[in-house]
This record gives sequence, structure tokens and C-alpha cells, in this order.
Amino acid sequence: MESDAIVEGLLYLESTHGIRCTRAVGNGDSNTIGKCKERVSYGGRMMKVDCANNAVRRYEKTVQKSNPDSKFNLQQSCSANLQACNKFDMTRVQA
Repeated sequence: MESDAIVEGLLYLESTHGIRCTRAVGNGDSNTIGKCKERVSYGGRMMKVDCANNAVRRYEKTVQKSNPDSKFNLQQSCSANLQACNKFDMTRVQA
């Protein structure tokens, strides 16, 4: 299972290198973080950080359910804004 491999990796990092990972990027599935919190000694201090793609998808599904007639696409809107920011930053760096 995915969660077993992650727990094994966390235990290895702590025992071999003395590294404690206190933040984990998740995709909305709380099972993996829950198992880490149970089986790793410092698991109570672990924090889940939502993946931006999954957070946007969940938000967009909620908006679509509340207003099915809406043609607004949050992912396209965010993508367009990010591309505009990247173009601005690239021109500024090159100048």
C-alpha cells in the first residue's frame, strides 16, 4: 500500500539521517496521513498540505453542484492567471 511505503520511508529518514518530515502534500485522501500519524513517533506533529490541483478541482466541483448552469472553469481561469504572471516575471528578469 501507498501509506505503508510512506511510513517506511519516514521511519528510515528518522533512524538513518535524523530527519523528521512534519509536512506532507496530500491529494485529499486522509488515509495516508492518518497512518503516518499513528505509526510514526512524531506523527502528532505532522501536518497535511493540500495539493493545489486537487483543492481547485474539489472547489470547482462544489461550485458546479451549487450552480449547474455556470460555465465558469476555475482551472482555466487559474491557469490563465498563472501564465500571465509567468510572462510578467520572465520579461522583468530579462530586462
